[in-house]
Amino acid sequence: MREPSEQTGPSERSDREARHRDAVGSAADAAEAGEDGTRPADSALLRASRGLGVTAGATVLFLALRLLAVAEWNWETAGAIADTFDFTDLIPVAFGTLFARPDLTGALIALLLPLAVLGAVWPLSGRPFAASSLLLLTTLVAASASLVASFGLWWPLVAAALLTASLVTMRLVWRHGVGRRTVVVLTRSTSAVAVGGLLVLAAIVDTPWMSHERLDLADGALSGYVLEVEPGFVRVLTDERELVIVPVSEIRARTLDDAGA
Repeated sequence: MREPSEQTGPSERSDREARHRDAVGSAADAAEAGEDGTRPADSALLRASRGLGVTAGATVLFLALRLLAVAEWNWETAGAIADTFDFTDLIPVAFGTLFARPDLTGALIALLLPLAVLGAVWPLSGRPFAASSLLLLTTLVAASASLVASFGLWWPLVAAALLTASLVTMRLVWRHGVGRRTVVVLTRSTSAVAVGGLLVLAAIVDTPWMSHERLDLADGALSGYVLEVEPGFVRVLTDERELVIVPVSEIRARTLDDAGA
């Protein structure tokens, strides 16, 4: 004998429709979220915060290495120099690091120029053209021209040309496998090379970021770098990397002495 069919009441149909809507909404949320469960907006914010954290950490490390190098790795002298440091000096410190040793800066240019050329002229597939690549390339070319005009340093351009030819050959020959992945990593490492190169320069360059001066005093002369000028006195880092305080009343004249740097 046939069982009587179950009747579906209005309340059951409403419950099923509600559960269906919830399931559709959950699927849409899962599709919108990434593999790690974050939405695109959250992922972008997370990447931006990580980038700011890395930038801040690299900046602090750069300044610490620069202070220690100028102090010839004497902890107390570095602390005394840090007392006179102001964050408005950050740009002079950065440019002073690059201009202090043309040979080391040329080596960094030789490493960065090939990566900048490929990034601007032949970017990796799937990556849109970035104006920053062209800006970096223009800056490096201008710096190379200045090194040639000022010091006759042609070797950074020669080395950059050889490295560029090597990278182009690698991209043409290695299209798959480990070789291809190696080329991709090298091509995308411009920022890492730039940051690493600046940190190396900060640790090596021991020339302060201000001009070398000769101070004619009432009882003789003093050569060094004026770190700070205050009412009534100046702080001077001598060539022997000693920090001295000189009263303004004892200073007869201050002259640039780049030859003695």
